[in-house]
Order: sequence, then structure tokens, then C-alpha cells
Amino acid sequence: MPIKRLQAPQGLFLTPAQFHARFSPKTEDVIKVQSALRDLGFQVGHTPDSGLFVTARGTVAQIKTAFHVSQNLYSYRGKTLRAHAEDPTIPAVLSGLVTHISGLDDSRLLMRPAHSQRTATADTSPTIQPPYGYPVGFPCSNYWGDTTAQLDSPSPFPYGSDLPWLPCGSTPQQIQQAYGADRVSETGKGVRIAITDLYYSPTLMKDANRFFANHNLPLLTSANFQQMFPSNVNYVPPGDPCNATGWWGEQTLDVEAAHSMAPGAFIVFVAGVCNALDQVDNGVAIDPLYQVIDNRLADIVSNSWAYYGEEDVSPAQIESDNAEFMQAAAQGMSLLFGSGDWGDGTPIGQEIASGNWPSTSPYATAVGGTSLLLKNASGEKAEFGWASYDTSFLNPSISANGETVTDQGWMPFAWIGGSSGGPSLVMLQPSYQTNVVPGWMATRTHLADGALVPLYPPRRVTPDVAMVADVNNGGMLVGETYLISSPPVDAGCLQLTTTTEYCEQPSGGTSLATPLFAGVMALVNEDRFSQNQGPVGFVNPALYRLPVGKEGSNAPINNVNAPSEPIGALLGLLGIDNLAAFVTVDSYAESNGKVIENVDTSLRSQPGYDNVTGLGAPNVPTLITALAQ
Repeated sequence: MPIKRLQAPQGLFLTPAQFHARFSPKTEDVIKVQSALRDLGFQVGHTPDSGLFVTARGTVAQIKTAFHVSQNLYSYRGKTLRAHAEDPTIPAVLSGLVTHISGLDDSRLLMRPAHSQRTATADTSPTIQPPYGYPVGFPCSNYWGDTTAQLDSPSPFPYGSDLPWLPCGSTPQQIQQAYGADRVSETGKGVRIAITDLYYSPTLMKDANRFFANHNLPLLTSANFQQMFPSNVNYVPPGDPCNATGWWGEQTLDVEAAHSMAPGAFIVFVAGVCNALDQVDNGVAIDPLYQVIDNRLADIVSNSWAYYGEEDVSPAQIESDNAEFMQAAAQGMSLLFGSGDWGDGTPIGQEIASGNWPSTSPYATAVGGTSLLLKNASGEKAEFGWASYDTSFLNPSISANGETVTDQGWMPFAWIGGSSGGPSLVMLQPSYQTNVVPGWMATRTHLADGALVPLYPPRRVTPDVAMVADVNNGGMLVGETYLISSPPVDAGCLQLTTTTEYCEQPSGGTSLATPLFAGVMALVNEDRFSQNQGPVGFVNPALYRLPVGKEGSNAPINNVNAPSEPIGALLGLLGIDNLAAFVTVDSYAESNGKVIENVDTSLRSQPGYDNVTGLGAPNVPTLITALAQ
């Protein structure tokens, strides 16, 4: 299918052609860089229309000679990666023309999906296979607390004995209702959402349409869905450094979530291969995200991937990324990134607590996560900052009717995931966060051992907004193809072939929150387009000027706080292996039985802006009205 380039309305934003004319390098300078690379022995590849960068390929020896760097192999985060130990230099002929050199290391292989699922074991085949399935959780609740069990323990359980079963997983309609999208006429019609990922699941469209048919949503067709990827998209480098199977689950979640919130929007799925540069659109070598930006393929771009912190990203890449993100803003595009699912980063080995790139860019909207507790069919809800701890019961058994759980004690509670956020270590505070983000959040952080680290001047803090992400307390149902782990089929799943099955399981993380917010922005843009206005574009400055109200208020954004009392629920697999566990909502039980609320690593939910949920969660009807003005 040919690329459809969108043109932003004149007088509001620049079209790609206008951006290139105003800001692109001179043609003769681009040719000079290409010629110099050829003279150094490199094979020159694609240069985008903007001239922002020139791609080239060469041997390790050529790289060492041309840029005066070493190319050593390092063991890092369980991977063997190539990198240089010195700052690269460039030939004198290119002085003043080249600002950054990237691609001299393997940092791209540290890019990871933020996809969060209860369990799913990846296949170890040398070719990509779906993950192994697992039984659908049962008992479970349609709404928070509508199905409960009595816990019969030898000693008092810190959360009491009358406990709810975890939600079965929210449906698209329940998610729409929770944020008020069911009360508006907009569906995202006339708006394009792009989703960028690595790899490509061959069952993506079939899985999505089976899911949408089951939940009474429009199906994906050529009229509302486009896929772009190269022929070698599913090439897996030795060692599978990019976690191929994880990306398949990521893209399925992204597409189903965006379409669930904005079923009238057109979705463009753009995939790349796991290497330094991707090939999209019949061999054009370019990163998928920049392919979308430089050709303005969409009004909104949803990116559910991140790096751990910012230390895994080179300064050259950060500067290059920011240049791309500024181009997106100039062209009237909304660029969204998940803030991450690992709290302040210290639980997964970061030396210093911080936000995660690229969500910490001041030119992107960082989407954090919440725990959404749906209480009834009328839409009543409670919403808290997302931070989950869990424990497994010892030798549990579940009664046949699911009303009683007996055990012989429980394991210590352990942190399993939560909304990421915190200050950037490299990006200064943008003007839109001034006088909104508390000063202490922007001017200090800490090491993994707790030592305080002052930051001056104030820094960019994430996230900006938040939506449901807590997979362990419902998340959203997502339909996906799995390998059968327990023949003939895993409990609660539909057998497709002798080896595969289709299951609808709760999924989440900021990988869920981000495409959901992309759907919300599509509803906003549809309303603006109907009034002959341009797209909302880079939305952060407008978001930080909006009024924020208490939960349940009619404000465009509702503040999200921590629970005021211990909350959690049982997770069980009745009739399979009688597995029983307990998952908390933003709380933690110490060994002495004392329960502490508001414990997302060092991050804390609080009234006003916080580093777990940002400004808060959108209230769709009034957000549409506010952003249309």
C-alpha cells in the first residue's frame, strides 16, 4: 500500500515539505557528507527527505580508522555489546557539517518493549514463535470485589480474611466507561494513529479481529488499518538481543488498545528489524519512528517502548532523537511514550533513580500507569497510582466453588512492577512544568543505596499523564495467539491448531496506558477537525495549563492518589494446580504484618502532580472540550 502523507493545516503547523525547506541542511552539504563517507570506504545508504542524517555501512576496521575509536565487546545487562571508549572524531572536511555520530555501538539493542503480562514464557526456537500460553485465571471478578473468598490461614493475614478475587480483565467497553469515552460521540474518525515497534506478528490482524468480534467493535480492514514492514523484519540476530517474542505481544496489545479507545481512527503499524537501522517501505533504511515523523504518516504516534533510564543511550542518540521529536512538534504531531513499568529503575539494576528515555524528552508526552478498580456497571471506579507487590501462599487449596482458600502461610511480599517516573539526568525542566512540578521532584534524586543526589538546575520530570496499567488488578483483556503449554489446550483458551491457541488474558503496563491515551487524543483531534481546527499536536504545554480536579470531578484531568487503606486481591487457578497468590494495590506488608500504603519504590502518589501518575488521568468529555478551545 502506498504511503499516505498527511498535511497539517496551513498557518498552524508546518508540512514536511515546509519543514524541509526551512530547516533541512543545504543539498550541497548533504552531498559533501555522502562523498566524504564514500572516500573513507563506507557504503552510503539512505538519507531521509529532511537530510537530518546520512546512513552508511562499513567494517569495524573502517570505523576505527575513520572515527579514531576502539570497537570493543562488553558484557552489559546480560548481553554482549560492541561499543567505543573514546569520543569519535570526524575528518576536517566535515567540520561544521556533522553534529552527531551515532550507530558506533549496540545501544539500540537495549531498547525494550514495556509490555507487562501476568505470565508468558517465551519460546526458545531459533525462529520467532508465539509465547507459550497459560490458563486463564479463575476464579475472578467482573468488578472489584463482586467475587470473594474467605482465607483460612494458620495466622492472621495482614490484609484480613475476607478477600476479593482479582478482576478477570477489563473489556474495551469498561475502559471506555471508566474514562468517560462512552459519553461522547467522537470515535477518532478522520484521525490517524501510528504505532512503532520491532518485529511483526503474522497473527496480529487475525488476533485483533477475533478480539474485536468478541467485544462488538469494528474489525480492522484496509480502510482503517495499514501495516508497514520490510521483508526481513523477523530476522533474529544471534542471541535474540531484542526479545523478539516480547515485541509480538507488545504490538498486539498496542493495536487492540488504541482501536478499543478510538474505534473510528485509522491505525498505521510500522515495524523495524532488530539492528542499528531498520528498513521500512521497500528498502528505505530508516528508523520506523522517524519514518512516521519525516513523512507525517499520522497525527498521533504511540510508542510503548523505552530504555532503562538514560544511561543506556548515547548523548548523540539523545540529541538526534530530540531533533526528530522537535520536527514532529513543528508538524503538529502528538508523540507519546510509555514512562516504563519498573518504578524508579533501581529494582532492575539502575545505579541511580531516574525517568526513562525517550519519555524524558521535553518534546514528548510521557504516559504513566494507574491501578483501575471498576466497582459496578454504572461506571463507578477508584483509581490509584500503580505499584504492585505480591506473595504466594504455601500449600494452598481452593474450594470447588471458589469461596474458600486454605494455606499454610505465605512468602514475603515482593515488588513486581509499577509506573516509572522521576527526573531526567540530562534534560532540563521545560517551561510548561515550571510552577506545576514540585521543586524537590525536579532538583534531587538518589542512588540505589539511598544516597541523595542533588540536581541543578531543575530537570524534566515524568510522567505527564496516566491511564490504567496495572495488569495484576485487571488491566485490559487482550486477545493473542499462543503456543499450547498444556495440551490439548490451556484452560479458558480456544484451540486453533494442534500447537496453537487463542487466549484473552489481562495485559497492561504503560504499554497499555500509552495507546489508550493515543486513542483519547484521537477523540480530541476528531472534535478539533470538525471545527476546522488543526490537530492538537504536541500537547504538553496545553495539558499543564488545564485545571486538575479530584477523582470523579468534572475537570479535564482528575488527580490520582494512593489508597488510604490496605487494598489487594487474590489470584487463583482453580482446578488446574490450585495456585493461590495475593497482589496488592500500592501497598506492602512487612514481616511483622504492618501494611504500608504508597510504596512504588521511591516514587509516591500525592495530591497534585506526582512522579507516578503525572498530572492525573483524563476525563474524556471535558478534556475534549478543553483542548478544542
